[in-house]
Amino acid sequence: MNNNNCDHDLQHFECEAMACAWEFFIAGETYEYSHQAAWAAFEEVRRLEYELSRFVSSSDVTRIRCAAPGEEIPIGIAAMDCLRLAQQVHRDTKGAFDVTLGNLLEERRDESGLIAAPDVSSTRFASRMSALQLNEEANCVRVLQSDVHLDFGAIGKGYALDESAKTLREWSIENALLHCGQSTFLALGEAKNSPWRIALRNPLDET
Repeated sequence: MNNNNCDHDLQHFECEAMACAWEFFIAGETYEYSHQAAWAAFEEVRRLEYELSRFVSSSDVTRIRCAAPGEEIPIGIAAMDCLRLAQQVHRDTKGAFDVTLGNLLEERRDESGLIAAPDVSSTRFASRMSALQLNEEANCVRVLQSDVHLDFGAIGKGYALDESAKTLREWSIENALLHCGQSTFLALGEAKNSPWRIALRNPLDET
């Protein structure tokens, strides 16, 4: 994590996590205090990565994938929050949003990075969302069938940003701009008595 801004009114910190660059801009605080707060928030991001990444062998996501049909396993608060949100969005979108396909979709990614539409009639690409029964009181999930390839890629970074903001608020940071991979942003308060401003790149511009 480093700071490349000499302006004491706006501190800039960055780190690598979840396969992308994270940047925090904190306004109105000293460098020393901002550094401690940003470090605490980045540590929270790294903690969540180890709980939510399908590429981490000990993560809750991996443990769910490896569970035997009918097995109930304890999971962390973060995984439970993401599963609850994923199930709600799955219902709201009538199944269009589905975190249970995971790396099955990656198999259909071409060299340009685009994912070919799966054959929805194939049982291989059938949703496994109903195979996950949540016990929120006990913080457990029962896995009813195999091949539940969870991927929180569409939720995890946003969730981690929310948790980062909570950490900064615990440090009484009221003005900050957070982003991960320049794809997801979260703003707190304002920058130097003016709104935070961000620029959006044209997704069709490959330069």
